[in-house]
Amino acid sequence: MNWDDVEFFSESELACRCGCGDAPMDAAFLRALDEIRREFGRPMKISSGFRCKNHKIEAAKRAPGAHNTGAAADIL
Repeated sequence: MNWDDVEFFSESELACRCGCGDAPMDAAFLRALDEIRREFGRPMKISSGFRCKNHKIEAAKRAPGAHNTGAAADIL
């Protein structure tokens, strides 16, 4: 994933918030998220992006979710 190709979002705002700071986001997902933001025409606040296996929400699941693969984000 080349973060220079992402127009509206930064690696830090999509990084895991457990303390690890990882942000291996799926490139196709980020392109789609950027396009949604472009069409929306206003800033979109990310409340949760990537979640590593140690993130409290992911750790409580039986199997990793889409956030763990970098293919999901929660937007306020």
